[in-house]
Amino acid sequence: MIPKQRFGRWALVGVPAILVEGIAVVLLVHLRYLIALHNLLPPVALALAIQIAFFICAFWAGKLAREQRRFGPMSFLVGFSLWATLLIVMHYGPQWGILSPVGDPLSFSICMAFVTLAAWFVMSKLSHS
Repeated sequence: MIPKQRFGRWALVGVPAILVEGIAVVLLVHLRYLIALHNLLPPVALALAIQIAFFICAFWAGKLAREQRRFGPMSFLVGFSLWATLLIVMHYGPQWGILSPVGDPLSFSICMAFVTLAAWFVMSKLSHS
């Protein structure tokens, strides 16, 4: 049996870990690609905000999955988090010279919406079986 998790402890461990990850990403990308820090900070801060929001929401989605076998909310959260983070990478990667120009963000968003909805549908059906 998994011990009951408390939100305070969950956040106290996870949020600082996400912030340390963000600092590491900024330093590594800055040192490897020589991108100015003032160009790195806004998109990394946005990506960190998305990750922290996902992490906080994942506490309750995980609780629903464990206690009520409702997996749909977690599949939606994962899909939305991946979509938002990859849009940031698609936008800034080519600007920084890390990636070659990538496809259309609208097509990507439509594809991600279908994949996320399909995952949510499948996981919701599994929840009720």
